[in-house]
Amino acid sequence: MAASALTAAAVAAIAVFAWWHEERIYLQLRYTAGATSFAQPIERIAAVLRGVHGARVAVSGFYENYPFFGPELSNTVVYPAIRSGARFHPYPTCAAWLRALRAGRYDYVVTAREGGGSPPRQAAWTRAAPGAVELAASAPGTWWRGEPWSWQLFRLDRGPGVNARAACPGGRLGPIRDPRAPPEAGAHARPRLPRAASATPR
Repeated sequence: MAASALTAAAVAAIAVFAWWHEERIYLQLRYTAGATSFAQPIERIAAVLRGVHGARVAVSGFYENYPFFGPELSNTVVYPAIRSGARFHPYPTCAAWLRALRAGRYDYVVTAREGGGSPPRQAAWTRAAPGAVELAASAPGTWWRGEPWSWQLFRLDRGPGVNARAACPGGRLGPIRDPRAPPEAGAHARPRLPRAASATPR
């Protein structure tokens, strides 16, 4: 009886250690190219943001955003947008976009465009922000899964204020339908962890 009990305890201990080891590997690899196949060209952006903690990230052009939350899900990922009832509309001008970035106190900005191959207008607008640094960008002529893509990743400086009239090309503010729309209109809740390592978050 004693020998059987010791054997059972040893088997249980081995099982617990194996589970712990596999969980650690999964937590290290989730949201990486080794854990899943991305539907959109976000791998390089995800690699940069993997080392970021507690940051605010604005995203435009990508719907696949879960890796941007980071391995510990400590980042806040937001789609800046104008809310009109139950609908969300993109900011129509450079000035409106820069105001939203300033109001949202974002640390990073991700911009992207599928099709056409030319950079999204939000990329040029973000470059106009004082202190904006472009950390990574797609090469001209980038294709992903049969479609041309353009994407950019910026780091913002929260320090200086934004004079949208002076920063934007031509100094034109342009129309803004709802200037009181909250910058969190497109906020996303943190994704839930999948139950198994083989599960692919959606």
